[in-house]
Amino acid sequence: EEAMAIHRCRGWRRWVVVLAVLGRGALSDDDLVQSTVREAQAGEEVTEMDPAELEKRRPRTRRSVHPLTDLPPAGEFATTRAHLISHSGLTWRVGEEVTVACHFSHALNKEVNVTGLMGSLNSPVRFGYYLQNFSYDGESYVARAREDVTLDYTFALADTLDAGQWQVALTVYYSVGRYLYSSTFFNETVTLVQPTSGSSWLLAFATLLGLLAALYVAKDQILATPTAGKKPDPAQTQARAEALAAAQAAAADDQSWTAHLDAARAPGSRKPSKKASKSKKK
Repeated sequence: EEAMAIHRCRGWRRWVVVLAVLGRGALSDDDLVQSTVREAQAGEEVTEMDPAELEKRRPRTRRSVHPLTDLPPAGEFATTRAHLISHSGLTWRVGEEVTVACHFSHALNKEVNVTGLMGSLNSPVRFGYYLQNFSYDGESYVARAREDVTLDYTFALADTLDAGQWQVALTVYYSVGRYLYSSTFFNETVTLVQPTSGSSWLLAFATLLGLLAALYVAKDQILATPTAGKKPDPAQTQARAEALAAAQAAAADDQSWTAHLDAARAPGSRKPSKKASKSKKK
């Protein structure tokens, strides 16, 4: 059995088995061989992964590159979908918050640790040109075997962004054991527009009030102007004539009374006689 175990191991692991058999006298031969073979086989399973692939999935540290530029590959066992919660379309206002739901599911018979979500806003022509990196949302949610998970990710658009079309990419990070994975669950071209300021609303309201006032004045002028080709009402015409005659008569009476007073006050004028006064009284 020892010879078979040594034969199954290749390279330097064969010498490890030999030295372990010779140097550990406290253990029985069978236990020693079995434990050493398991260690050698476990080492072979780890090194069977391609070195470049193993490097991509290495645990990240604080000294690592930014998570958006050093993305681990996506897991073939995982599926992601996105659902826009805060908006009904892809036209957003600069400076507001956006919430997107990430639906994550996997086909493994083991737990998957969802570590967080993050995103960025990039140029649609040159994806490597970043305009804004959104905040990292750490989740640390452990998805059980074949479990579907829904996570909400909320980010704020900077109020200094220019209006136009930009690319928004959102990524979910997860791990299985010590291997890291990431999947982009939202990758769309959005249209950013400038928000409407309060002064613009005030100006629009003032313009509306001015328009209503102009319509009201125009209505009065239209009603006061007689319609061409339409005969005037005889009753209205007679009433206007009587009112005009009464006004003229009142003006003439006032004028005669004023002239009489002026003549009485003029120097050299005679006072009315008693007979004339009596005759007037009669």
